[in-house]
Amino acid sequence: MTDDTGVALYVFDSAVQHGVGWVRKALTNSLREALSRHPLLGLAQFHRDRCEYYAALPHFPTFGRGWLRRVAAVYAEAVGLEHPEGLIRVKELNLDGQELPVSVARWVGSTLWVKRR
Repeated sequence: MTDDTGVALYVFDSAVQHGVGWVRKALTNSLREALSRHPLLGLAQFHRDRCEYYAALPHFPTFGRGWLRRVAAVYAEAVGLEHPEGLIRVKELNLDGQELPVSVARWVGSTLWVKRR
């Protein structure tokens, strides 16, 4: 059980960067439910939405690399706050429900990439 500190950090950062109106639109009922029931999956979905938002901006070719690097750092911090012990249950990768100690986890598109310790 978490105290949702990571979710709060990520939502706050989103509001600062994109505006409260964008966050309100992004937090649809399904995303809110995902964040409350499965914070890591909800964060991954929200992170994907933010990356897609950045990619659609006209100045993305010029500034996109820095924007995505920054938002990835905030995402990694949020995931770390949600699971400070560093264990992430990786059932989505078809690993027979094994729990793997992970040092890095990152969504790229619909793929979760992990680096094992």
